[in-house]
Amino acid sequence: MKRLSQIELLREMPLTNLKKIGKWDDKKNRHGYDKQSVGILNSPAGLKKIEQKFNNIRDIDFNLYFVKKPNASKVSELGVVSPEQVTNMLGLKWGEDLPVPEDHEITVLFTANAAAERTPLTAWTIAHRIGHAFAATFRESGDKSINFYINDINKILKSIFEDCYDFPRPIDSGRVGSIYDNNPLVRNLLEGIGTFRSARMKKLPRTGEFIYECFAQYLLSNGDLKFNSLPNRLLDSNRKAWGNEVGRGYRLTVEPNIGDDYLYDLKNSFEQLFYYYLESHKGTVSIM
Repeated sequence: MKRLSQIELLREMPLTNLKKIGKWDDKKNRHGYDKQSVGILNSPAGLKKIEQKFNNIRDIDFNLYFVKKPNASKVSELGVVSPEQVTNMLGLKWGEDLPVPEDHEITVLFTANAAAERTPLTAWTIAHRIGHAFAATFRESGDKSINFYINDINKILKSIFEDCYDFPRPIDSGRVGSIYDNNPLVRNLLEGIGTFRSARMKKLPRTGEFIYECFAQYLLSNGDLKFNSLPNRLLDSNRKAWGNEVGRGYRLTVEPNIGDDYLYDLKNSFEQLFYYYLESHKGTVSIM
């Protein structure tokens, strides 16, 4: 058996550079971070959990930096940025404050925990927010190449409604099916097939967040994205009157194995999107 050199072994090992930058000892000012996240990031045990999760990711090496400085929180969710932007916006220099990323590395700078839900920065939340940062790269640059993958996801969702639930194509607000459609039917479908906590607890804040929850699962499980089978019944309303369901129900009209075929296609489309996310961000620095 060929004996690997020390350099070769190091290249095979995932390396996550996890570092806090700025005023993390300042207890008076949280600079855009919530109290729980500050507690996690200031705790050796909290940092160790994050490091372990990201060190288990194969093939992709992440550098994660958490910047806590005055006004840093005003700069968020920009996606890929240049060295000049990092210096001008955050006062940090590549090669001094931040190592220049290798071609196989992905660097993400967190400047706050400013999402509306203020979910603490666990490894899962960090992975979810990385997905947002990647999406911002395309949005901020006007690059529409990502639409190919989103459109494919939307087509499959529409096919599920039309072919598996006999849902009529025209409805009052348009056609149900887009991943960004907050119609209760879409929400109920996504929360039904999702296997992560927010779906199980029926607490998906917006249907579009399903993308980033799937990305977090995909990333932290090394591509093992999992869906439940299609729900037997979907409701077009989540309201209740005196404890009873309100609205019309749509029953699954196909055999479970046929439904699984649709979910296989949906899973494949998400995986292609996420692979594109990761490949297009190798060797870059992003601000979340």
